[in-house]
Amino acid sequence: MQPTRITKKQECQRGFTLLEILIVIALVAMVSAIAIPSLGVGLKVNIDAASRNLASIVRTTRDEAVLKGQIYRVAFDIEKGQYWAEIGDRSFLMRTSEQEEEERRRKERYGTADEKDNEKAQRRDDGFSMAASIKKKKQSLPTGIKFVDLINSRTKEPQTSGIVYAHVFPHGFVEKLIIHVKDSLDRQATLVVDSVSGKSRVFNRYVKESEI
Repeated sequence: MQPTRITKKQECQRGFTLLEILIVIALVAMVSAIAIPSLGVGLKVNIDAASRNLASIVRTTRDEAVLKGQIYRVAFDIEKGQYWAEIGDRSFLMRTSEQEEEERRRKERYGTADEKDNEKAQRRDDGFSMAASIKKKKQSLPTGIKFVDLINSRTKEPQTSGIVYAHVFPHGFVEKLIIHVKDSLDRQATLVVDSVSGKSRVFNRYVKESEI
């Protein structure tokens, strides 16, 4: 009786051996052990970069306001993860919370307009426009980083949506500003701006206003 010959086609149909499966599992584990910590380090770098960049634009805006003798403000779009500096009219007067609410309602009427029309509507409302001498376009948070919430002097609760402003006055005073950001691994950082100096303190955790 002649031995049975196994063809190449039959070999392919046998499937994987236990040894082959164990080798694949070991390789996947090795790759994960290398990739996951690298991802964490990358996100940590990004959240640190976000904190530095946010602190930088606030400080630069303050210096510009003092130099030009004009009111500025830093805007933060929470949902889009963007921020930028704006310059205001010399005749600008700080709005009350009631006026802010009325302004918000007016802006809602432009909900169907495109972004350019919305920016024009905003300039008509409050006299602010992009401060090109600081940044010519809106800046975005690094990849994987998001705003959690922002606090300024005109909000009773941390703001988790919409656009939040921090005004900067010609004598160098910066409106109260606390910024919370996080990465995709849920690690958080807090940026607290000193109203007098414009300098920022960074904490590697979520810091409540009551703790400051």
